[in-house]
Amino acid sequence: MKVLNKLAAILLIVGGLNWGLVAIAEFDLVAEIVGLEFGETNALSRIIYGLVGLSAIYAIGLLVTSRGRAVQPMTAALVVGAIALTAIGTSVTASASPRTQGTIVETAAATGQFKTLAKLLTSAGLVDTLQKPGPYTVFAPTDAAFKKVPAKTLNALAKDKAKLKAVLLYHVVAGKVTASKVVKLSSAKTVNGERVRIRVTSSNVFVNNAKVTKPDVMASNGVIHIVNRVLIPPA
Repeated sequence: MKVLNKLAAILLIVGGLNWGLVAIAEFDLVAEIVGLEFGETNALSRIIYGLVGLSAIYAIGLLVTSRGRAVQPMTAALVVGAIALTAIGTSVTASASPRTQGTIVETAAATGQFKTLAKLLTSAGLVDTLQKPGPYTVFAPTDAAFKKVPAKTLNALAKDKAKLKAVLLYHVVAGKVTASKVVKLSSAKTVNGERVRIRVTSSNVFVNNAKVTKPDVMASNGVIHIVNRVLIPPA
């Protein structure tokens, strides 16, 4: 029983720390440990999340079934700590969220994951376009996604405004296409004029070879679907 209590305690600490970091800094510790990007899951991460949840249920069960007997201080402290972290995380997230939705550009900037995309949109002169009423749907590559693109390719795009604009507009679809609509499509025409392929595998959605890691980030003039790769239009 002592070993089980210690294991539950460790998992609760990991879970509390992970969700505290997610709420405060949008950093998923478990995803980082198992080699995923924020918002992604695989079999191993699901097992970890499941064990954390079972540990919480187990610890709470100890409290409920104690019936007046002395409860182990470590277990009680961890349960209270986990609840406190959840409450703090929720509070921080709520206070950090804007009271009104910003535009696609403003919403993307607020997440802190799209510095490269924002820089390239500025270079291509597309910031004002994505500030318009739209609505638009943007498949937005994170900074991590841009790091997968060879530096030579990025430098070439930076020097050719027309090509850069074509690549960026290949990530934009006219209209507000939420996830519930995306999964029903096999392709979508982008503002670039070319089409992107859409396929659903198990619970994952892919746009060309890019995986949607977080769908339906709502903005005042459309919706953002976060993807883990940069989309390159056909030559």
